[in-house]
Amino acid sequence: MEKQEKKSLFTLINDYSICIPAIQREYVQGYDEEEINIVRNNFINDIFKVFQSENNDEYLNINSIYGYIQEEKNEKIFFPVDGQQRLTTLCLIYWFLSVMEEDKENIDFPKNLLSYEIRNSAERFFKQLFSLQTYTYFRGLFSNKKFSFDEIISQEWFENEWLNDKTVISAINVISELYNRILKKNFDKSFYSKAKDNLFNIVFDLILIDSNDARKKSCLEYAKINARGKKLELFENIKSILNLIEEINNISNSFVYNYDSKYIDLFYNYFNKNDKDLEIITKEINDKTIIMLINILNLFKEIYNCIDELKIDELKSELNLFLFIKSQSDYDTSNNEFWIEYISFLNNVLESLYEMDLCENEMKLFFAEFLEGIIDFKEYKDSKKVICRILYYNYYKKYNGVLISEEMINKFDYVLNNLGYNIWKKHNFKNINYFIEQISKYEDIFKYFSIDFNDNQIETRIEQIKNDICKFDENSILDDIKVRIKEQIIKTEIINQNNLNYDYFNKWESVFEDKRSIYYLLYFSNIWDSKNVKDYNFELLKKYLDVAEVHFIRTNHIDLKKLFAIATYYDESKGELSKSNIINQNANSRYVIYNSGYPIFLELENLHNWEDEYYFISDNLDNEKSELIRYKLNKLKLGYDFIIEDKFDDLKNTLKNDEYSNCWLRHAVFNNYPELLDNKISFENEKLYIHLYILEEEKKRQLEKHPRLYEILDGGLNFFAYLYLLEQENKKDEKIDIFKFKSDVFNLKNKKVKYTSDEDTYLKFNLCVNNKKIINPFELKIIWENEEEIYFTNRYFFYFKYTLNLYCDKDTLIMVDDCENKIIKLIFNMSLNCIRKEIGDFKTFKDEIEKLIYDEKQIYSSFENKYYYYLNNNEDKILFKQIEDFIKDNYI
Repeated sequence: MEKQEKKSLFTLINDYSICIPAIQREYVQGYDEEEINIVRNNFINDIFKVFQSENNDEYLNINSIYGYIQEEKNEKIFFPVDGQQRLTTLCLIYWFLSVMEEDKENIDFPKNLLSYEIRNSAERFFKQLFSLQTYTYFRGLFSNKKFSFDEIISQEWFENEWLNDKTVISAINVISELYNRILKKNFDKSFYSKAKDNLFNIVFDLILIDSNDARKKSCLEYAKINARGKKLELFENIKSILNLIEEINNISNSFVYNYDSKYIDLFYNYFNKNDKDLEIITKEINDKTIIMLINILNLFKEIYNCIDELKIDELKSELNLFLFIKSQSDYDTSNNEFWIEYISFLNNVLESLYEMDLCENEMKLFFAEFLEGIIDFKEYKDSKKVICRILYYNYYKKYNGVLISEEMINKFDYVLNNLGYNIWKKHNFKNINYFIEQISKYEDIFKYFSIDFNDNQIETRIEQIKNDICKFDENSILDDIKVRIKEQIIKTEIINQNNLNYDYFNKWESVFEDKRSIYYLLYFSNIWDSKNVKDYNFELLKKYLDVAEVHFIRTNHIDLKKLFAIATYYDESKGELSKSNIINQNANSRYVIYNSGYPIFLELENLHNWEDEYYFISDNLDNEKSELIRYKLNKLKLGYDFIIEDKFDDLKNTLKNDEYSNCWLRHAVFNNYPELLDNKISFENEKLYIHLYILEEEKKRQLEKHPRLYEILDGGLNFFAYLYLLEQENKKDEKIDIFKFKSDVFNLKNKKVKYTSDEDTYLKFNLCVNNKKIINPFELKIIWENEEEIYFTNRYFFYFKYTLNLYCDKDTLIMVDDCENKIIKLIFNMSLNCIRKEIGDFKTFKDEIEKLIYDEKQIYSSFENKYYYYLNNNEDKILFKQIEDFIKDNYI
């Protein structure tokens, strides 16, 4: 509640303690500068006229003083917003007169007469000044006429830090001036009491605003008036020139006024976190405001031709901005259009954010992204949709006459995500500007995508929207943009017809965050190719949506692969799952079309192989790729239909019949091994084989070294051998090592002596003897190798390598069982039952290797002894010859 009354200093301090908030400028009325000296002298002269009034009839009105009041700890405190300088001078005069009343033994003014929060040093000074100790000191100083600046600063209670405090120095200067005036006038003792009484005649209009948060509000109010911080003069000049431009152009909706009256609240509320110091907050407010002015000017330069007429370079600093704005103080009126647009833009953006104050996401994007620093628009990619949002705020107000709402911006954000805005290859800001301007002409972005399907105009509208997006650069947009547009048009119609939330489809779209597409579900529902979307069956679409949500959004994606594989081998003509032998034989099938009688394989993988890329299509999809995708989608649709019609569990149970015991699909469905569905399956010589990618990658390197492996590797690995490997690998009670990698002693990145095992897959001997069991397909190569390096007359490498190489065919696994000390082959046919065949005694191999290791260590130890003896007796030529011969005999 606001109240206004006539007050004097006495009546003010009788009711309140005065506290100068931290955000305000320092006390400068006593500072020694020409302009300040004139103001101070005039003010003190006027006051002394009141003091010297004979009949107590001289009054001085020092205009209005206003601020906020609040009670803290049973003390009423007044926080001035305007009047700090005048009040401080009055308090110093009151203090001075009290000291000069020699007949008074005690201080008669409040201990908390005036406190300063601007700096801790200023607060300590005023607390010291109003203390009994300092009161007594100054009384003695004045009476003995020893007052001087040097005398004061030499006192123990005077802190050195105060010499750098502008407020403290100003206060001492005012005290000094009062003292010098008294000396010149040689007033008698009665003057001081009379002068204090006449202080009642120095009055002001006191405007008080009661608040529960007076300290904060007084700071914010001061910031609005005085424009915050240490860059005050620069920022004030920028504002004054902008204000002049507004007046010249007769702009009634002033950005400068709006900024001071409300926009600054946005900045204050954003930066007032974690109990920050108010000085820090005000500096951030000032800095970020200037960054905003620069970034929006640079954005204009990027997207509007009119800015070229101003002939400005890209602005990169606060000074840059100041010089540019200053150059416009006498600008050519031909630039009016630009300035009107610029100021309108500033107002539209900030007013939109001001009205959406509770929308934390928008505030964070604006401050943390757009105002993080000066943006280089040549490099900037608007992946977080900051620029497009700012443009939308502006154009929405321009075309709709109202501010954008949080709901509108949420819809906007949702649709741009679906259009892949954040992954457009190259953001052309003219493209973005044009597109956002077209969207803004509609009540919301969904209206922009709404069409009358009765007129069959969907293809025409798709082209129009694409042209809006690609107006200036078609190459910067995604190759599936037309598909995305079409999908958004269809979903908009569905949402409108069924009164759904705008983000109804989000949980399905977010499964593939980079695509955000449910094209495949629209395709299943016969909507995608329909000429009239109004004819579609929403209940059917909901069924497909439910299947996707329950079975594939919330569960492991392997379930989808299983469903697709079953659908692939479902005989639609008979209405049943194909027989076991047919499924095995058809594993060799590839999708093929015929061109002039010649087969063209569109995919080298199995027909049952599902990749998520089949969910999506591009604008200019070639016929062959389109045919393959439609084939795959139709099979997936069939799988969805199994679930809708409650047939899927029956089909899975069919695979449990004995006749399917040797069918690869049965094992792929009832085991959770994605590898069984991801890797290519083939059927040869009445056996099933799986072609493992890990082996395919190694195949070329292996074949170069071992041509005989062509026969072994080319046909893949026996399906049941691989299934056995997977089962062994996943046993919890037994550690199995499968597919060992290259030796870590010699590899392509660490070539020391010679190429040894860097092209081979070796199992290290020390791992072999410390593990229970090791199983490998095709081959098992065990190695013990070591290297020592020493300098003699030259650099010598001492390298040892011992290996055991065992090979088998594609139906066989080779195993070392250290517990039994056996080397075993496991031979598979068309089941997990295998023939176990011992082919060697691993204990003999271990014993031989360990003896060789021992012998090598002995030989090397012998050499080391000779070598170190030689180092201590380097004149021993005979020993030198012995060492050379030793190396030649054992290692060269």
